[in-house]
Amino acid sequence: MKSIVEIVDHYASLCEAPRFRNGHFKWKLRQKFLQLLEDTGGLPRALKQLLYFCFNYFNEDAAEFFAEEKEQSYGDIFRRVKNALNDSYNIKNLVGEKKECFVLRFYWNPSDFQTNPS
Repeated sequence: MKSIVEIVDHYASLCEAPRFRNGHFKWKLRQKFLQLLEDTGGLPRALKQLLYFCFNYFNEDAAEFFAEEKEQSYGDIFRRVKNALNDSYNIKNLVGEKKECFVLRFYWNPSDFQTNPS
C-alpha cells in the first residue's frame, strides 16, 4: 500500500493538491478513495484504471479530483474500473465457465500435500 500512496502523492504534488500545514496531502483523509486504492490489491493495471477514472473520466483532470470541495462518486468509479478490467481480461466469463477450477485453485495450498521423494 505504501508504494500506491507514493504514486498518488506524485500526482498530487504535480497538481499542487491541498495540503495541511505540516505538508501532508489532504487526500489521504478520503476513506472511500483509500478503500478503492486498497481494493486494487497492488495490481498495476487496476491502479492505472482507477487513476484514469478518477483523474480523467469523472473529473477534468487530476487537479479537479484533488480539489477539496468536490465530492466524488466512488461507487460509480468502482463500477467503471470493475467493468473496464472485466472487458480487458474477460474475467467474469472465464471464471463463470470454469468456476470449480478457480475455486479449487483459490483454496489450494501446496503445503497441504505430502510428497514422497522416491
